[in-house]
Amino acid sequence: MKNKFTTLLIFASFCLVPTGNIFADDLNVYGYFSTNYEKGFNEAEGLDGENKMITKNSPGEFEYASFNLMMQQSFEEKYSIFINMKAENGEKIELQNFWGEYAYNQYINLRIGKIYRKFGLYNEILDAVPTYYGVEAPEIFMKGHLLLSRTTSFMIYGVADMFGGNLNYSLTTGNGESMSVAGNVPLGFDLNYSNSILKFGTSGYISGSEQVSDIKIDNGIKPNALSENGVLAWMDSDDFQVFGGYFELNKSGFTFQAAYWFSPHTAIRNATSTLALINNTNINENQRKRFVKDASEFKSNSELTTDDIDTDGSYDVSTYYVLLAYAFDTDMGEIAPYLRIQNYQNPEAIADRGWGGNEAGVSDNGTANLFAGGFIYRPVFQLAFKAEGTLVDYKYFGNASKEIDMRLSLSYTFGL
Repeated sequence: MKNKFTTLLIFASFCLVPTGNIFADDLNVYGYFSTNYEKGFNEAEGLDGENKMITKNSPGEFEYASFNLMMQQSFEEKYSIFINMKAENGEKIELQNFWGEYAYNQYINLRIGKIYRKFGLYNEILDAVPTYYGVEAPEIFMKGHLLLSRTTSFMIYGVADMFGGNLNYSLTTGNGESMSVAGNVPLGFDLNYSNSILKFGTSGYISGSEQVSDIKIDNGIKPNALSENGVLAWMDSDDFQVFGGYFELNKSGFTFQAAYWFSPHTAIRNATSTLALINNTNINENQRKRFVKDASEFKSNSELTTDDIDTDGSYDVSTYYVLLAYAFDTDMGEIAPYLRIQNYQNPEAIADRGWGGNEAGVSDNGTANLFAGGFIYRPVFQLAFKAEGTLVDYKYFGNASKEIDMRLSLSYTFGL
């Protein structure tokens, strides 16, 4: 029996990336929404008098993870438009992205607007929550420590028939990639091969020159938003690249995915912002040593001045994930269990999640391993229930921390 989950994944991805004269002259309206429940257990909170780890359980919390309303129209054979409106936390609707497209032929297509870049397996379909394995996105797409911006302004892409499949390419540049520095022309790219059962390729990004963050730290007050362009809020400038590759195999209900990304940064810290970071977040000793000069290491935080800050903020980020899933039909609907392993390393990450930190920021060395297991249940095509448990493994002041996160998600698809 044809796997409905895989069909929906392919269809949602197709809807998010319209090309050509698909629904001539018809305005198509469709979307997704979901409600999540999350609770954390055994989270590292501090040390007792014997330097043993103190842990806590976080309160359970409902989140309105997504509401996306999408509209698509194609006309005159070669032109199409796409609009995606999203309500963050179930509140006011904002324009998430939009574009117009001209399809010259299968080899050359031009897209202009606020565009989801083609990057890896997930970036273009993250809004389609019901369609992918997992409740949360892979670490590289989490706000506050994004490897690069999810959106761009201009894209040229195409496809060529090859070896019984398709060779796909895309080149991107634009404001979403921080062209705010004079003379800067960043470049994003993706090249992949796909056929009916597999897809593999490489994605990357070259900043072109120094870039600046899309948010700032003012007077020690944390920003009211998290960085979305890959440059941290306490950096004056950052010249960085992203390189990596990905692989996906779908056959007989089985799905296997793997990806690896590496991102070197040549960055300069802002002394005032970094000092505010030290005094307003719960950074550990290893992180503090990165931020201050050697001669200032033994000063207390209250004694530090901007002259004590080490402005050399160069660092490397690396991450990988592996996923194995199997989807099968039953009399009650489709069930798809999965396992996922992730590793994320970022020595510049900080512990305070309100400032964009994550588990790697809590850890002593900027490294976290995440082991997740869960399943998706679909009683009908339009409804998806997800349950997931994640073990987060990292070092906390020399102690082995085993944090556990439980997540539930109920999502609906409409208009398809």
